[in-house]
Amino acid sequence: MASLPFFLFAALALAQVAPPTPSAPPGPLLSPHDIPNPFPRVKGEKGFWIGRMRLCGGGAVTVTRTTDLLGYPALTIALPPALKPLLKAETERLLGRQMTIRVDGETISAPNVNETISGGTLAVTGMDEATMKAVERAAKAPC
Repeated sequence: MASLPFFLFAALALAQVAPPTPSAPPGPLLSPHDIPNPFPRVKGEKGFWIGRMRLCGGGAVTVTRTTDLLGYPALTIALPPALKPLLKAETERLLGRQMTIRVDGETISAPNVNETISGGTLAVTGMDEATMKAVERAAKAPC
């Protein structure tokens, strides 16, 4: 009999729960261009930049289209051996902070630097087709 009052309390508590209300329909999906960029445009800056490093074409920097682990489009950026120490120093400087990746002064990505990049290769994800083309164009352009 001791469990009967608990049972009645639980039944009353369940009876007080309001029926679920229909939720609002989901809003439209946002594109990257709909989200305000927290990084100011660097006036007068041309080309492809990672942090404070300007990367130029002419065969020095290679950009390859690929996919990330989930199958989304991505770019793999490979630096020549001479630039690997510069990328390592830049990522050491920015450990625990964001490193901007810019095209013609506009920040296209700002990943958090969780570890030093010493291999000279990095992948950039989360870009739309127009941004990927802009990165490819800027990375291939001569200094």
